[in-house]
Parts: sequence; structure tokens; C-alpha cells
Amino acid sequence: MSRYKPGIDTATTTFDLGPNTSPYGVTHNSAGDIFTANSIGDSVSRISASGDVIVEYANLGTGAAPKSIVADSAGDLFTANSGTSTVTEVTASGTI
Repeated sequence: MSRYKPGIDTATTTFDLGPNTSPYGVTHNSAGDIFTANSIGDSVSRISASGDVIVEYANLGTGAAPKSIVADSAGDLFTANSGTSTVTEVTASGTI
């Protein structure tokens, strides 16, 4: 996962989410945090605006295989899970 802020960064910053994530979808919240939907890890990762990485911010359960993720204005996240044909809500505090 890489981040580049035009006009701010002079180089791309790369974040290692580890071998068992396989991020498919990416979104961000109003605070500048980045979230990924990890198909292999059945999870959501968080990269804070300051660059701190939480590889498993939320565990979506075995077989979820999320393919996309969006954030609403309250900071809640929603994943579309192809493995279970479900949508999961993850609150702004990381609770499912």
C-alpha cells in the first residue's frame, strides 16, 4: 500500500500490510486515515494519517473475502464481502 500527497510529499510512502492481506478495496475517512479491505485475511487494515499501521483493525470472519470498502460521513466503514455475499458494517471505533 502506498500513499502520495500531491503538494505535500516529495516521495511515495509505502506501508507493509504483511503477506496475508491481499488488499482489494481502499477508502479514507475525514481524518485522513486509510482503510483497506483484505480479501485473503478476511479483515480491514487501517493506516492512520500519521502513518501508524494496524494490520487487523477489524476481523470480518472466516470466508468473508471483502472486495470493496467505503466510509460514510460518520466514519463508519462498509465492506462488500464476496465470500459470504454479505455487507459488514465496521463502526468508527472498529466494532463489527
